[in-house]
Amino acid sequence: MTWPWLKIVYVADPIPPTCPEDKRPAVRDLIAKHRVAIDEIRTNLRKESDLFDEDKHDDLWILRFVLSHKGHNKQALKAAIETLEYRYEFDLDSQDIREFPPGPRAKDKSFQSYFDCIEDADFVFDIPHKDRGVVVFLGANGFDQNKLQKLPFEDRVRAFSYFNEWTHQWLDYTTRKTGRLTKSIRLLNVKGAGLYSINFQTIRLEAKAANSLQEYYPQMLESFYVCDPPTWAHIPWKTIRPLLPARVAKKIDFVAPRSSKKERKRLAAHIQEKDLPIKYGGQRLLDQSPEVSSEEESDPVMTSVSLSSVNLCKGTIFISKR
Repeated sequence: MTWPWLKIVYVADPIPPTCPEDKRPAVRDLIAKHRVAIDEIRTNLRKESDLFDEDKHDDLWILRFVLSHKGHNKQALKAAIETLEYRYEFDLDSQDIREFPPGPRAKDKSFQSYFDCIEDADFVFDIPHKDRGVVVFLGANGFDQNKLQKLPFEDRVRAFSYFNEWTHQWLDYTTRKTGRLTKSIRLLNVKGAGLYSINFQTIRLEAKAANSLQEYYPQMLESFYVCDPPTWAHIPWKTIRPLLPARVAKKIDFVAPRSSKKERKRLAAHIQEKDLPIKYGGQRLLDQSPEVSSEEESDPVMTSVSLSSVNLCKGTIFISKR
């Protein structure tokens, strides 16, 4: 058995860094460092779950739970078993959805009401470099928070589930192809947002939905950047922080990439300036794709998705062939 986005379960030797700022660790080094914990959890998975597949749920699959629970192997084992059950219940191992990002092109339309509450240009999925992770661009002003508050909670959870699964499939594919542990980043543009536009009830519901799924998608988020925050941002942040999943809250960082070259440089570990949209301080026009080669990627091990360049908007992605 294998994952639908792979031809065989495999982790490549680590590629060279894609740029000087690329500090992603090699998967093989992480596996070697955590070998004892990985083997212990594998032994217990054999005993405690009929859903555990010795071939498919390999060292990398277990490693993510080990890293997320930092030495608490019983918690890591519990999360791994619950993830097996979750993926079985919703049949998540049966299809490759990478070509269908959240939004109008999503395969599952049952949660479309969630995305109808967001302006197209304020919910963007991007893969600026074929050997790097998913970058999600969010615009605070494009979210109808009052409309989102009224959504049935199950619609919100379904939307988050699809978002997480789509991101996970790309990150797993890229991690295995490059041999480097690859995660996603999110950039939330809050420029022009007003203090009184914040709907704390909506934020509570969003946080609750995220919390309900966080154990099923370990080691997925690298950083969440709040871009161009107003001077009063610390006021609501004190209220919002306790509502967020702890793993997310500690990864939130406030940056001003438009006005500070030094802070823009901090983003270079994830996305190069030429691939960063202008409104985030980069060089790329909003409707312009990253550099794309006409060469098709041929890989005997990985199942590759080949997409044409498309406009940068909700429900679309760029796949750079560099």
